[in-house]
Amino acid sequence: MTNKSRSFAHARFQASALKTAQKNGTARPSLSMLDALKAAPALDPALFFAKRGVTAPPPPRACEGGAAAAVAALVNHTIFRKDAPVLSVKIFKRTAVICKMQTLESTPDRLPRGDIWEQSDKSRLRMYHFLMNCDRTMLSMITLTMPAAFEVDGSKVKRMLDGFLRNPLFDGVGIVWFMEFQKRGAPHFHLLTTLDLSSLGGLTTRTRVRSASSKAYYRTHRETELSLAARWAKIVAKISGRAVCPVHSRVGLQAEVLLDNDAAVKYASAHAAKVSQKTVPPGYERCGRFWGSRGLDTPEALFEDSATTANIFQRFGGGALSSSGRVKRVLVLDQCKPIR
Repeated sequence: MTNKSRSFAHARFQASALKTAQKNGTARPSLSMLDALKAAPALDPALFFAKRGVTAPPPPRACEGGAAAAVAALVNHTIFRKDAPVLSVKIFKRTAVICKMQTLESTPDRLPRGDIWEQSDKSRLRMYHFLMNCDRTMLSMITLTMPAAFEVDGSKVKRMLDGFLRNPLFDGVGIVWFMEFQKRGAPHFHLLTTLDLSSLGGLTTRTRVRSASSKAYYRTHRETELSLAARWAKIVAKISGRAVCPVHSRVGLQAEVLLDNDAAVKYASAHAAKVSQKTVPPGYERCGRFWGSRGLDTPEALFEDSATTANIFQRFGGGALSSSGRVKRVLVLDQCKPIR
């Protein structure tokens, strides 16, 4: 079954389960399921909303009748899919992380870590979770590209990135970087930073290089962009042992101002979906990590509470069910609707 057909099947299951449960008000789950719903510890959203400075919504009503049947159907589906039971939930600034029981199926014997040939789904999920709950606002994005003759040794490429970040301009600046591969096989980096380019002087509107999208223009501080581009070209030439490419010293870097606070999250999530750019091309060695951060603290949970699988569906709705029939590991709070 393809991903597209699996998504349609998942949507049909959610719709039919909720529609049947709400239509048949006399439907009741088993006694054990009712006991599980009653014993499920209630989360404390008041504390979470108070820390965000938002008025807390009224507490959810008891899950009864059709709602209880809908929750039971979702729970039974996870059991059928052999999902691990839920133990607790951690509430962050904008996401909820579901912690499950470790089973033999969920924790297979780990093999020695070898070469990385692609960015895993868990890696992309961790990057998305990190950006969603970052305590600082990303104000700009810097894109680093390679010249026509590019390096295929991943360790040298990471040395180039490290050398570029050793710049007094980035002192005290928070950075989240992630790597992708172009169609020609060359690696390139995107740096989401807290650097305010508008504080450096007047901004200039520029045309993107080889852009086929409607967003063909961006705003930047031109002098800073040119100086960073020249520095990046020199670092690439020095580590790769080649002469500085004049063209690369002009167009090898692009620094743009992000338009809104959520632009970094939107951009990262959109590019995380491009799986083809997260696969290491043939001939590229020692790839290493696909993303990392500097100058930023690891997001901490606002609070943690015990929970059950039924409690998760009751509080966060059918959207907590993944396309594989298991409870999602990370939920976006703004997209969750409880089953009532």
